[in-house]
Amino acid sequence: MTMHMVDLRAYKRMVDTGRLMDARAVGPKPGEATTDPGSPVAPGPCRVVVADDADGVRDLLCLLLGTEPDFTVVGVAADGAQAIDEVHRTDPDLVLLDLAMPVLDGIGALPRIRRIAPRAVVVIFTGFSEETLLDQVLALGADALLEKGLATGPLVDQLRQLYAARRPA
Repeated sequence: MTMHMVDLRAYKRMVDTGRLMDARAVGPKPGEATTDPGSPVAPGPCRVVVADDADGVRDLLCLLLGTEPDFTVVGVAADGAQAIDEVHRTDPDLVLLDLAMPVLDGIGALPRIRRIAPRAVVVIFTGFSEETLLDQVLALGADALLEKGLATGPLVDQLRQLYAARRPA
C-alpha cells in the first residue's frame, strides 16, 4: 500500500461539518463494553479494506484508521472491481466502500462483496445524501450508509459500533 503524506488535521477540518445518515445504526452505547468481559484473549484489530476512487480521500481514510489501535487497513482499492479482489484476498472484518467509482460502482460491488465476505461489516461511504439511497444500499446488504462529511471522531465511533455489533459473540 502506498501512502502519500497527508496532514490529518487538514482531513479533520475537511470533514468536521458532516452528519451520520443511518439513524438505524446499531451498536453499544458510549461506555458500554464491546467485548465479552470473561474472554481471556482480547480480539485483534478490525481488519479494513478501503475502496474509494479519489486518491486523497482513500489515503486520508487509511491515515485516520491507521492512527487508531483497533483498526488495521489490510487493503485498498480505487474501484469496485479492485474492491472485490481485495476483499477476496484479505477477508476483512470491515469494508468501507465508496458509492461512485469507475469500472464498477459501490452498488454493483456490494452484492459480490457480501457473498465473498458474509460476516464482514460493509459500509457505503458517499458524498450523496438521499434517503432512497439509504434504503437501496441496506436492501442490498450494506450495514450502514455514512456520508463523507461525517466528522472524524463520529466516523471512527460509528465504525467501531458497527463492527462491535456485527462481531460474533
